[in-house]
Amino acid sequence: MKKYSMILFALMAVAFLAPAAFAQTGAAPGAEGTNWVAITSGFAMAIASAACGLAQARATSWPAKGWLATRARRLLSASRFCLLSC
Repeated sequence: MKKYSMILFALMAVAFLAPAAFAQTGAAPGAEGTNWVAITSGFAMAIASAACGLAQARATSWPAKGWLATRARRLLSASRFCLLSC
């Protein structure tokens, strides 16, 4: 039982001291870091906007070309409504 309690005590000591050992130090005065969140969100928004633009172009090109006229009249009228309302 004594061996078990010593092992448990040693593991608890390591668990309590580990966060302090890996703690981040403060930044040097006058040194500013790069704002990676703003840069990454800009690229993510650009990719999403490109994908949405391609999807909208594809969705609106079908009624304009009349591809759906022979297949489904209801779908054609619904897509024309979306094209005119947007």
